[in-house]
Amino acid sequence: MLLTSQTLMGQFAQDGLVLGLGTKQTVIAEKDADRILATLHWFLAPRSDKEVDDAAQSGQIVMADVEKLIELKALIRRPEGADRFAGVYRKTALYYDQIFGNGQEVLQAFTDYTFYLVGAGGIGNFTGYALAMHPTKGLYITDFDIVEESNLNRQFLFTEDDLGKHKASLLKERLQLRNPEVHIEYSLEGGNTESLDKALSSTDGKKFAIVSADSEGLLAEITPVLVKHQTPFLNVGYLNDISVIGPLWAPGHACPLCGNTLSLVPSSASSKVERYLKDINANYSAPSAFPNNAVASSMAMLDVAAFVSANYDLVQSFDKRLGMANGSWKRMELPIRRDPECKYCGC
Repeated sequence: MLLTSQTLMGQFAQDGLVLGLGTKQTVIAEKDADRILATLHWFLAPRSDKEVDDAAQSGQIVMADVEKLIELKALIRRPEGADRFAGVYRKTALYYDQIFGNGQEVLQAFTDYTFYLVGAGGIGNFTGYALAMHPTKGLYITDFDIVEESNLNRQFLFTEDDLGKHKASLLKERLQLRNPEVHIEYSLEGGNTESLDKALSSTDGKKFAIVSADSEGLLAEITPVLVKHQTPFLNVGYLNDISVIGPLWAPGHACPLCGNTLSLVPSSASSKVERYLKDINANYSAPSAFPNNAVASSMAMLDVAAFVSANYDLVQSFDKRLGMANGSWKRMELPIRRDPECKYCGC
């Protein structure tokens, strides 16, 4: 492994040298600025451990500075030779450098996984696009729905020419236009559990599913199938103006239905009241727009990347539903305790 300075920016300000952007930004005292900049400049060329040791012994660099710059992720370790993931993956690797410290290793972890998209609508467009920009083993898309005019406000990979056509096949086509390297299969059977079970059975290696279930009933049908195949999955969606993900199920963690957090219980109301409720619910039209879909999908992809790369301490949605209110940006959490007797995941 080689140590090198990543893409960063710096500028002098009143308090000293401002180094970096985002959460890793720091201020270097003016008296140390020349030395730190000289060190970073030296690391523009990737350096081996021996080169670093030799430079430290000769006084060219100070090891305390190197350790501090590593902590700030201004210096990162890279495999020897050219970066494996360049081209369409290059910017994603740089972004993951900021979050995880080594974007190349994170992308390498994606190569072990086949991803399943249960739903090719708004969430499926965003997460499908994101996953297609990763070096995965492949994508499997399942959705029986067709494109309608009301979908076009957030399902950005579809156009008016696609009205009446199946979303799953269109999504495959559009994603491969952007990255011909990605292997994609699709099914028009939507949440059909037999079809999903067959697809999971025929796939070797690691698997992960992103579920954008339109109803609790669909989630209740799909969860046991994914658990049966020990396939970690993340439910992604929104509650009107709150973008929501989670919980991310993996062995040892809660599923979305543990503890009956969705309140799936038989009603004791009268038939008249039941009819009122049924009519009210039938009249509901989800306020699905670009912001609540995009925010939920962005939240989801960060947790997917953390899980896939085994940065489990950075997974935000283990054992909780995590929400982000779109108007106020308030973070919301609903803890979910794993239920060993859960009829959906406790088997």
